[in-house]
Amino acid sequence: MSYEPANHVSSQENLRRLLDPRGQTGVGVHDGLSTLLASKYPFDFLWVSSFCNSAAMGLPDAGILGAEEMLGMVRLVRRNSSLPIVVDMDAGYGDPLKIYHVVKEMVRAGASALCIEDNPVSKRCSLYDGYARTLVTADEHMARIRAAKAAVADIEGNCIIIARTEAF
Repeated sequence: MSYEPANHVSSQENLRRLLDPRGQTGVGVHDGLSTLLASKYPFDFLWVSSFCNSAAMGLPDAGILGAEEMLGMVRLVRRNSSLPIVVDMDAGYGDPLKIYHVVKEMVRAGASALCIEDNPVSKRCSLYDGYARTLVTADEHMARIRAAKAAVADIEGNCIIIARTEAF
């Protein structure tokens, strides 16, 4: 099997094109095999989620996986597919300074979009019942998003930043 390296700008531009009111279809991937299989079907993008990757490692989606594990997965997915990659960065893996540096590495690894939520850094998946949901303040979440956007701009990247809320 022959594989041509992905053109990251192309995949990111494709994702921008795909974000329209008609909706798009993505699929979660968590290893090389799931990426190769997904790439054989007409999906519009690949979703690298903390939930999928935690489950594949037999762990709960409770912020146990860190930035390095997710970066490794993004690199692996990019190596095996040229589809746009949307990455679930949970709460960003730390304060705005850390988010800034992690975002730069995610973009360099091939992420087309990064999703940052308003959970505290010690997050729990919203699918878990039985605990009080607390979120960071709007100001704190905006600081995360601003740091992410600054990182993309500083490396002249072409990556979409998605601000996500866990509020129900």
